[in-house]
Amino acid sequence: MRVLLYLTWATVLRFTRENRVVRSVVWPTFLGPVTVSLTLVFLAVYRTPTLAVAIPPGLDDAIVVQLEQKEWVVLVDDDPEQAVLDGRAPVATDGATVWSSTLMVNALALEEIVRDVRGSGWRMTPLVQVPPPDRIGIMAGHSLRPLGFLYMLYAMVFAMGSVARDRDASILDVERTLPVAEWVPGLARWMATVLVLSTAWGVTVLLMVVTMNCYQPVDHFMRGVGAIAAAAALGLALIGGAGLKQGFSAPFAAGTFLVAGLVSTGLAFWRLGFLPIVGLMNNHPGLTPMSIGLLLGPPAAWVYAWRVRRSS
Repeated sequence: MRVLLYLTWATVLRFTRENRVVRSVVWPTFLGPVTVSLTLVFLAVYRTPTLAVAIPPGLDDAIVVQLEQKEWVVLVDDDPEQAVLDGRAPVATDGATVWSSTLMVNALALEEIVRDVRGSGWRMTPLVQVPPPDRIGIMAGHSLRPLGFLYMLYAMVFAMGSVARDRDASILDVERTLPVAEWVPGLARWMATVLVLSTAWGVTVLLMVVTMNCYQPVDHFMRGVGAIAAAAALGLALIGGAGLKQGFSAPFAAGTFLVAGLVSTGLAFWRLGFLPIVGLMNNHPGLTPMSIGLLLGPPAAWVYAWRVRRSS
């Protein structure tokens, strides 16, 4: 255990002393939240607001015509009230009730249209003001997903690159002379990769919380850690004996293909969101994918050691 911790710490120090590694980690950590914040400011200042209203299927055609003539964006939804609650539309009506999570003037404008169709003597009851959803926080959470994907790719590259680099520096030959099991150096590389990138990922999530009040930051963090751990394990298992037979490019291409395929699977099958990498773009609670991802490290180290023996 002492040797494992020592090798892990030594690998962490080597990561932090390499300028390219530091730049690659710092760039998404700070540039992502700053870019998103500036984009939101730009949109808030220059974007012309669009009035959108959710209506149920079969609503009076006269109301629909009035809405379209006044350039409302009409969203047909089976449950208009839930559309407002979920943030899909700022206002909604079923022809008798108006739901609103936006400015009262928009709700009153919608009421005016309905009253014109129904008759001037008609008055809506009730006018329901719904608490507005945290759109900024939700947008910040969505912005974290591509950053998490980037960190996941970093994890695979770090795991593979550390092995390939040590092969070129003849460090692998020195490791084989150590009186430790062959899986220990591999596990140390995996642990160092997860530790460095999870720390940077945590800082990224924290910045999103501070600048934009990110929605469900803990789950985003745990899903990201699970993806980082799983991608690092995948990279370590694929690189094997430092690519002695096929080089670094082939394992990297295979790993990138697998990671992209797993992410695409998560987008297509949301019920698989409990799996690491697959659940990165999902809303599944983050504890399960993080736990599974962290459990993949030791098996990946064993596969790495087995492939090292085969390539010797």
